Amino acid sequence: MSNDKPGGSKDFSYNERGAQNKIKEKIKNILKSSKVPFQKLKKKWMDQEEEISRCEYIIVCGPKCSGKSTIIKQLIWYDNKLCYEEKQFHTKNIRKYLLEIIFTLVDAMLRSIPTMTFDKLENENKLNYLKNYFYEFNCNYNYQFCNYVESIWLDKNVQKTFERKHELQLQENAGYFLDKIHDIKRFDYLPTEEDILHYYTPTTRAAQRYFKLNCSPVCITEIVNQDKIFFRKWAGYFENVKTIIFVVACDSYNIMSTTDPTKTKLQDSMDLFCSVVSVAWFYHKDIILFLNKQDLLEEKLLEGRYKFEDYFEDFKDYCPSFDSLFSIESEPLEVLRVKHFIRNEFFKTAEACRPEEILYTHFSSAAKRKKFNDILICTVDIIMRCNRCTFGLV
Repeated sequence: MSNDKPGGSKDFSYNERGAQNKIKEKIKNILKSSKVPFQKLKKKWMDQEEEISRCEYIIVCGPKCSGKSTIIKQLIWYDNKLCYEEKQFHTKNIRKYLLEIIFTLVDAMLRSIPTMTFDKLENENKLNYLKNYFYEFNCNYNYQFCNYVESIWLDKNVQKTFERKHELQLQENAGYFLDKIHDIKRFDYLPTEEDILHYYTPTTRAAQRYFKLNCSPVCITEIVNQDKIFFRKWAGYFENVKTIIFVVACDSYNIMSTTDPTKTKLQDSMDLFCSVVSVAWFYHKDIILFLNKQDLLEEKLLEGRYKFEDYFEDFKDYCPSFDSLFSIESEPLEVLRVKHFIRNEFFKTAEACRPEEILYTHFSSAAKRKKFNDILICTVDIIMRCNRCTFGLV
């Protein structure tokens, strides 16, 4: 005799069918309720695809330490202002960078011939404190730390060492931050846009940034490895690029190249530029040439220690056109000659490789926010005009 209750099998099958029906109803309800968000999601995908198709693809290339990242920051800030949190993030980095500058200066002072030491012996104890403090994990750059840094910087012998800054392994922005120590040490210090532009962060890999420029989507890629030998290998990946920005550090005319000891970095930049404009992938693309760091070029030329003609023999007989001499006011003639000579050398390269193409050039000091503003407006106009031409709007 079965131990099952009468009708047990019926009850079980009925419950099973009921559970299945409930599951079906739930699925129907889920499908019904998911129609609206799915349509929204589909629309969002379509909008993203349309935005990608309208996206302005730009690559920024040029030799190391030419100011590529600074120009990218300027383009991003054209429509997108820095918020409080972003400024606060850079405060600690700038104070840490200031300390690294002090360490480099003191090390150069102690290694100088004849050897120099601190003018005030108390600064040696402060230096030892900073060295220990610097290597602490997650250290806080407080008011005492900033006072010690300022005291070492104001030492007479450290100041004398800084006068030889072109001979030392110092970034060109060192003087800018050392002059601002009094502001940086304030407990409520927040870096300005110009402070962040001067702050140097080495780029170790190719980086892409997406942002809006005049309400149009832009994807900008900074190229890091730009050896002339390997240039053509990565150039093919940027077939769809619409604008190429090439950045040159004009103040590097007296610095020898690390890849070719017979050439300066400026001459090396000209060779790299030739490699860029001669790539078939980049034919009929807009090229914007930034002859950057004009402020540092002028400072170096007026100092008179490094003569430009010692590195470029053709410069001795060079005479700029009449219009060039009066294009920019209040600049020494020698500086104007050098600037236009450099530009003409790049023009020659561009005409040899792309005789029918237009080369847009700018004399720039990208770290100077106000001075760069007019150049920035022209650059954005060129980029947007290229984008409108692509879609037949011009």
